Amino acid sequence: MNENQQADIFQALHGGYVNSPEATPDKWPAAAFAELCNALYERELQQLAQQLGLTVQGLQKRLRSLPYYIQQAARGMLQCGAPFVLDLQNASWQTPQKTKLQTAAKQTTKLSNWLHKHAKLGDAVVIHVQTQHLQKAVLDSLDRLDLAQQRVHCNHWGWFDLQGQWLDPLPAHEAAATAMQAVLVLPDKYHLGAAMGGHQWGHKGKLDPRPLSLREVLLATRIQWR
Repeated sequence: MNENQQADIFQALHGGYVNSPEATPDKWPAAAFAELCNALYERELQQLAQQLGLTVQGLQKRLRSLPYYIQQAARGMLQCGAPFVLDLQNASWQTPQKTKLQTAAKQTTKLSNWLHKHAKLGDAVVIHVQTQHLQKAVLDSLDRLDLAQQRVHCNHWGWFDLQGQWLDPLPAHEAAATAMQAVLVLPDKYHLGAAMGGHQWGHKGKLDPRPLSLREVLLATRIQWR
């Protein structure tokens, strides 16, 4: 690598952001990997500290596994080729956010076609989640494809039909308290960008992006961008 190429890459990292065609995986400065790991550690430790009902044994198990998964996530963020700006300081992707959560009119047909023709087990998908006070886009993964019964199963959010309708709603008392709804949407660049950027909306419009869980980061790094 010559001096000009090095300068271009460090310029791309200026301010903790990465968005440069020159910054290919084999050229990342070691500082980029370290900064991502630090940000991911800080975020996970904060979440663990706030998690209720976690036993000492459970906490020890989670802490033992953190180094492996955090290094895997950091490496994946640098190598996955996502078409978004990577914020090293916050271990997040910066993606354009619409003024409101949008689902295209032809979404159900496109989703059904994609599930029939292209979906594979383990694929990352996007769920639009809505409660009384909040809308957000989240990442999940497909772990069952039951096309004969016209349904698919997501690892966290459960069963959806091929038009994206949620077939595993909350128990009645929880649903009444939260008015929660979930819709499976086509995992195109727009929807993936909203989920990877942690986009969320309240009654008055856009809110600050939420930090992705470590699980969501790992899912995002497995997306095959075309």
